[in-house]
Amino acid sequence: MSLYKSLKRSATALCLLTLMLSQAFAQNNYYDWDKNRTWAKDVTEQDESLIMLKNHVQYDFEYDQNNLVVYKTDHRIYRVNNDEAVQRVNRIYIPLNDAIDIVAVKARTITKDGRVIELDQNNIKEVKDDEAGPGYKIFAIEGAEVGADIEYFYTKKAGASVFGRQYFQYGFPVAASSFRFTSPANLKFEFKSYNGFPMVVQDEGEMIKNTYIASAENLAPSRVEEFGSEQANRQRVEFKLSYNAAAGDKRLFTWNDAASRISSTIYPFSGTEKQALADLIKELKLKRLKTAIEKFAAVEHHVKNNFYMDDQATEGADQVDFILKNKYGTERGYTRLFAALAEVLELNYEMVLTSDRTKVRFDGQFESWNYLSDYLLYFEDTDQYMAPYFFQFRLGLWPPQFSATEGLFIKNQLFEGRSAPTGSIKKIPEMPYDTNLNQLLVKVSFNEDLSENTIDVRRSSEGYEGSFIKGTLSRANAEQKEEFLKQLLEFIGPNEEFFEMAYEGDDLDYNTWTDYLTYKGKFKTENFIEQAGDIILFKAGDLIGQQSELYQETARFNRVENDFNRGYLRKIEVDIPKGYTIQNPQDIDMDFEVEDKGKKVFIFKSTHEISGDKLLITIDEYYDQIYFPIERFEEFRKVINAAADWNKVVLVMQPN
Repeated sequence: MSLYKSLKRSATALCLLTLMLSQAFAQNNYYDWDKNRTWAKDVTEQDESLIMLKNHVQYDFEYDQNNLVVYKTDHRIYRVNNDEAVQRVNRIYIPLNDAIDIVAVKARTITKDGRVIELDQNNIKEVKDDEAGPGYKIFAIEGAEVGADIEYFYTKKAGASVFGRQYFQYGFPVAASSFRFTSPANLKFEFKSYNGFPMVVQDEGEMIKNTYIASAENLAPSRVEEFGSEQANRQRVEFKLSYNAAAGDKRLFTWNDAASRISSTIYPFSGTEKQALADLIKELKLKRLKTAIEKFAAVEHHVKNNFYMDDQATEGADQVDFILKNKYGTERGYTRLFAALAEVLELNYEMVLTSDRTKVRFDGQFESWNYLSDYLLYFEDTDQYMAPYFFQFRLGLWPPQFSATEGLFIKNQLFEGRSAPTGSIKKIPEMPYDTNLNQLLVKVSFNEDLSENTIDVRRSSEGYEGSFIKGTLSRANAEQKEEFLKQLLEFIGPNEEFFEMAYEGDDLDYNTWTDYLTYKGKFKTENFIEQAGDIILFKAGDLIGQQSELYQETARFNRVENDFNRGYLRKIEVDIPKGYTIQNPQDIDMDFEVEDKGKKVFIFKSTHEISGDKLLITIDEYYDQIYFPIERFEEFRKVINAAADWNKVVLVMQPN
């Protein structure tokens, strides 16, 4: 079981125990559509193949014999304007995960000429999941055709979760969205809308139960944009249970509650677990290492090089001694292992929970445990993070999607002689660009008849790119390493035959993991030269490999979001053929810089020098800010495109 599922299940169980204080009577909620609806003639025609005319989402929380359940209804109407759109929505899937019962299913097609074709309930099929999961129900929309309205709704009864997330924006326009949420009078939920969706408000006219509503019209499609996070930018609503009047006015499911609940799933560590770690430390002969943090790094490296992940495993795979014996474990297991290691080595650390900011950005102002999906460990004394179950990273380097965002930091504090976990919201920083450098050194010479170049390339990577490569190399055999080396070098010479290839710095150990990894090679090629009579056209731009282009023709919808800060330093040395002069060296020089709050955050600068018969080129490029406002998108775009434009530089070499 994943850490997130374990946490969510324990929260729901705690909630149900509390809710049993209420003796509210269980009742069913039913939803139905407009029986007399006709084809929507007044829909504004849009140049879209698929339009959602209606998207209604409804949650009805009720008691069923003192257990809290939810009736969730999804009601959608699509206008399909071509065959592709028909194929996209003419088959409906109802997932059965968490389902107790499917209360209602209806579907119909309304054609332009007014025909109404309703779903035959006998055509609803149930399909079991291949992995013995709950599966889903499936049915085809009957009579679907271009220009028709396809409509369906279903209501599913499920065990209630006290946290929820509902999206309202999709890859097509939505004409009308509505959200309705009801709960027993004693249960007070809180809501927060994101990315422009209207605020959820309480319907004060309802007295018997709490009713919350929101609606929106004409939602634009979500956009897939380079240097952006489509999923994180979608309009959505988060909700959580915050009060139960039947149990007093205490606020429920706070960050401190989460800290206690999480700690109970990780701690304590048994004597056999601690002894297994002590035995491993002894086996690895770590007494030679001076500090506890070095010993931690050495054990981490050993485990991540020799063990593997199996998050479907059961039967003890979250126990430290089991993992060390069998060399596999779950996400929760590896989190427990490294937390236990930190305790055995008496390190000062905090547990951190956060979320992938490219999917949903952690919001410390809204106490939804849905944000608590992934774990890090933070070592305060050395100001380092580590990712327990991400095997391509080592201490001091953690997944970039968990940086430049917030997290819940959990620390065990002593109160009256007893240890108690407390939670606080802090920012998880991003790494500066100069810790994620890619350095390139290229030397170029010409053969005697000037028809061919010898290219000597040397590329070095540290930080994230280096770690991604090292993570692959650490588990590869000699043949796989050689093939991977060729793939790494092909950025400059696709399909070329390298007559020299080698790694440097591939002696992977805990204390060299963040050092530069270098891969180098030599090849001969005619692909950089074109001859026009006695003039040589030399494709210098191709020496840096293909670059990202950001020639966006439509308006930008979202701010810039970089994966991580990074830098590129390139030095190119070209032997100028004897008796030739470069006619356009000025084409090499470019200078694009962007400042924000007095700091240079994005740079592309290329310069040249001619020294005797050598052309020396230096290119400095870096990106040192994760987020950048949409209002200044053009400035960012110019820096990105500068690299792509340099990629097109062709030097004209002419006889003297």
